[in-house]
Amino acid sequence: MIVRVVLLCVLVGVSAIDHTLSMSCKCKKGRKRRACSEHCMVLRRQELRRLLNKSMSYGDLHSAIVWLNALIELERDSAIRNKMLDTLLELYVITGNNVAALAIADSILERNPADTHALSLAAISALNAGDVQKAFRYYTELAEAKGTLEPYWELLAYLWRAKAYDQLLVYADSILRNPQVSRDRVTLQISPTTTQRVPLSAAIFNLIGGVYHALGRYELAISYYQKALEISPEFILPRQNMEEISGTVKRSDQSSNGGKTR
Repeated sequence: MIVRVVLLCVLVGVSAIDHTLSMSCKCKKGRKRRACSEHCMVLRRQELRRLLNKSMSYGDLHSAIVWLNALIELERDSAIRNKMLDTLLELYVITGNNVAALAIADSILERNPADTHALSLAAISALNAGDVQKAFRYYTELAEAKGTLEPYWELLAYLWRAKAYDQLLVYADSILRNPQVSRDRVTLQISPTTTQRVPLSAAIFNLIGGVYHALGRYELAISYYQKALEISPEFILPRQNMEEISGTVKRSDQSSNGGKTR
């Protein structure tokens, strides 16, 4: 409701600018009508840019979106207009307007289907909107444009965080069927200060192991952790995960035996 009120106020502001410029932008004697119109257009662009910069400096992104939309409508230079659309797409993603973000992304992709920036933000917006199937399509196009399957990892990581285990297993299986998965690599966060770059296939097997680990199906989890280590013996995470299972099983055995160790 608040956002609607803010946008309404900003739209009223656009109308006020138009009215003010129409009153102040009068042609001098002898000035041709076309030249006068162009002069007024320049003044309107200048005022909109000033308002856009002011809104951005104050962090008022909703107002910035409206000013930027108005500028895009006036811009005749296609290169500048395309840059503005990229910025508008980012603002829609930041403000969580997923429907508008997807609409802008699709308009950009109609012009350039291999625009990796638009594809990436479109995939994120689709995920934020809860449309995993659409996100998968965008990630597929992004992977093709980049020549690597690494973008899929963002989708799988999202499903892991959302605990959408059934969907994760389905998409993981689909990705693993691609022969390229054994060649591509992904960078994982091992600790707050440590990262490790491993084969994507190993990372996916470790993630599948994590799903079964979380579900308490330890034997199946270990089998996938072992698959990850077969591909990448130096992979830290599956070893840590198997150690965690070993500790959990040991504590469970001790508890069932009244706290006695064997």
